[in-house]
Amino acid sequence: KKCLVGVAFGGGLGILLYPTCLSHIFKGYRGRESWERIVDGASPWKTRIHIYLRIMNRELLGGTFRVVLAVLAVLAVAAVILHYFRKQKCGITESKAESFVWTDKRTFLFLQTGLGCGLYIITVARIAPYNVDRYAFPVFPQCMLLLAFFCWWLLQSVVRRRRVCFGILAVLFFCTGVFGAGHRDVQYLYPQKVNTEQVAKQNSDAYSLVVYDKAYYAYTYFLYPDLMHYPKTYVTGMNDWERLSAEVKQEIPAGKPVLVYLQTKEPQGAVLKRIQQEVGRGHAQKLFGPYHGFQVYHLTV
Repeated sequence: KKCLVGVAFGGGLGILLYPTCLSHIFKGYRGRESWERIVDGASPWKTRIHIYLRIMNRELLGGTFRVVLAVLAVLAVAAVILHYFRKQKCGITESKAESFVWTDKRTFLFLQTGLGCGLYIITVARIAPYNVDRYAFPVFPQCMLLLAFFCWWLLQSVVRRRRVCFGILAVLFFCTGVFGAGHRDVQYLYPQKVNTEQVAKQNSDAYSLVVYDKAYYAYTYFLYPDLMHYPKTYVTGMNDWERLSAEVKQEIPAGKPVLVYLQTKEPQGAVLKRIQQEVGRGHAQKLFGPYHGFQVYHLTV
């Protein structure tokens, strides 16, 4: 009850502080994206759930879920066997503190938290516009707590010494953390960022053109630090390119190089040739890519 009141209070306070969020969710582009995601039959939501579970396994356990599951299975079998022999030795007078069975309160808290995390992941898989880790971040701590509590419960059922249980649990999570850090890149550090901005500075006399498909428009956000170095930037979707091309051709001085940031579903070679013809630049050199999905080309006469 207290948890529900706290969540409701937090949600209500958030709406009061930023009421525009309702319009953004239900009338803005994010709402439209979510609805398109729900009705999209090409990517079943069950498949998306599996994708999010793989993401959580990779980022929380370093891809060692099967190893952790095997350890938990061994502990569970050992706990059941030890519980049986202890019960045979001590009789039915074994205290609740030593019992293998959780109390009702602990069971309820465990199931409540687990149900909340499960429903959240299902909801995200249904409505999130992209299958990326940031949408699952809010339940990462709860999932780790659930795993820690479950491991602690099994360890105490087997070992019965708190210090030993704590040490084993610490080693287990330390190993998963080290293994994960050694086998994947740290998320959201953008190691290419320094190189791309340096390229932009070196070509600061060029005009820039960003062309993208509708599905990729959100990725243009990552280009802003680079685009600020150019004298002028044109940003357009593929559907609007024909209307903008005449303006681009007229405004860009003859002989000035053009940097094209291109991200399309269509074959990029054909799209690039079309852009070259429209802006009157016959030579194209690829500078780098993919960078957040964009291929970057340097166009000259």
